[in-house]
Amino acid sequence: MSLNVLLVASCVAPAKSREDLSKQIESQIVLPKGARPMNQYSRNYAFRPDGKVVAVYVHPYLWDLPVAIHNDCFVEAKNSNGQACTEHETMKTNHQLATATSWFGAAGQSRWFSDYRALPSISDGGCDQINIVYDPLTETFESANCNGLV
Repeated sequence: MSLNVLLVASCVAPAKSREDLSKQIESQIVLPKGARPMNQYSRNYAFRPDGKVVAVYVHPYLWDLPVAIHNDCFVEAKNSNGQACTEHETMKTNHQLATATSWFGAAGQSRWFSDYRALPSISDGGCDQINIVYDPLTETFESANCNGLV
């Protein structure tokens, strides 16, 4: 009996590290139509209880916007005409950016979560969020879809 267990165990491939698994997923995935290039997403992964990988790729355009407008201030409605930010508004913007990056991740970053229910997400968003389910045993994708409405 122990010989059978030994034979079965020797046929099982060694488990991949999380980093190797995310690299495998990222090299094999075909992003849905309308998606941005892979390096523009934060890539967030977790295992489900059934052993499948759930991934949420999020494009960080919402929290990159204040940086992208080159010192124009859109934090407060009164400054929506592009006036320079006050010191308070700059501090508030920097705090919001740090909070969003901590939650959603940075573009180009891959990270793992211990609980799939803790993965970041946005409401709707179209291809600014891509939801993926990957089966590491069969090395196949169950789904790779844009999230809700645009």
